[in-house]
Amino acid sequence: IEFVFCRAGEDWIAVASEAGGWVARAWFDSGCIELFAGAGAEPVADYTLTNSREVNDMSGFSVVAHDNLLLILFSQSIEVLAVVEDPCAGKSLTLLHKSQILRQQCMLAQGTGQISLRDSMCAIISQGIRNSCEGGLLSLYSTSKHGLSEEPLINIQPLRLPLFVEVVLGIDKIFTKEVAMRIFFGNEYEIVVRSLARPTGPPLFVLQDDLVGEADTSLVCDPGLGSKFDRLRQNLR
Repeated sequence: IEFVFCRAGEDWIAVASEAGGWVARAWFDSGCIELFAGAGAEPVADYTLTNSREVNDMSGFSVVAHDNLLLILFSQSIEVLAVVEDPCAGKSLTLLHKSQILRQQCMLAQGTGQISLRDSMCAIISQGIRNSCEGGLLSLYSTSKHGLSEEPLINIQPLRLPLFVEVVLGIDKIFTKEVAMRIFFGNEYEIVVRSLARPTGPPLFVLQDDLVGEADTSLVCDPGLGSKFDRLRQNLR
């Protein structure tokens, strides 16, 4: 699971990193990010996002935490920050801006489903043609404590339908939800499973079902989810 929780208020959104032991709260409009660590009620550090390339709309964005990385997802860019020890303040933590990835968010994608991180890999979906029903792209980056690789390791095209709307990285697989916009017949969806070792090779599995296109259907990849569900079912008996 990429983050312990994601909680939103009227003017802010917060995520936590279990591995890093910190919580970050990002404020809409101002673009201010506060970093909390330990049991303290006051932030140990803060960072204010900027809009130097005029691609960041501070009125709305999503936030993802992974290990020591904090990623802010705007419609036209992703800001990558790292939580590191402040050399001037002992073991206190601080936020450092590492990079900005320019990309166009798919018009049908929302929230954190646009990105997935696991171990040292990051998958990001985008759209090459703005405000279009085609041009889907899935990019794989390597990750480290210093951020994401400068360039994608590989770019992947959709299998049959022209857009990616959701991605999840498994241990050795990539799960994507792909869509074609049909104005008169309703959108067509399918879930495609690819090998992480051979992402451009033939898919391992393709699921086409009416439930895939339901608004509440989302991709979830948790190796322990099956056993958790079984325990829950046993407790409900």
